Amino acid sequence: MATTERRDILDHEYVKIYTSGFGDIVLLFENEKEKPLAVGQKMNEINEEAYMNGYNWDALFNCHLEEVAPDILESMESDPEAGSYAAYFKETRENEQKAKRFADIIISLIENEDETYHRRTSLSRFGPPQAPRRSPSCKRHISHSPDPESAPHEATCGRPLPAGFCGKAVFRDF
Repeated sequence: MATTERRDILDHEYVKIYTSGFGDIVLLFENEKEKPLAVGQKMNEINEEAYMNGYNWDALFNCHLEEVAPDILESMESDPEAGSYAAYFKETRENEQKAKRFADIIISLIENEDETYHRRTSLSRFGPPQAPRRSPSCKRHISHSPDPESAPHEATCGRPLPAGFCGKAVFRDF
């Protein structure tokens, strides 16, 4: 199914899916668009530890997908940045469907923001900075660690992360 030309699959207000022309399907979530930015700001108002840049959206998506669609996680690689989030899938028909399902999940999280605040994050339970509570599947901290894959944050800088900076600690344990 891999194509050598770029092909648009979905063009939503803040979620895009397209083929790269190099054998990948790309899902792009633009978290600085009006609606996602407002949701992120509301999360930050509820708790200052929940600063929703691309890295923390990545944490939320990973935790949410682990619970509702783990098959999507198995097929993708994510690439968060400060102002956006991208997920890459190998270009197949099955993965195109997974990318579309993931887009629907993202849109649902943004459009049903009250449910997201209460069901998904329980932001009112964000506490003061504490050592992260990592599940075995938490592969990295979102931190200033030079190599988060090889060393826990505490070993890198000596300080525990606030609950809001490990993907599993932020969106599962509070």
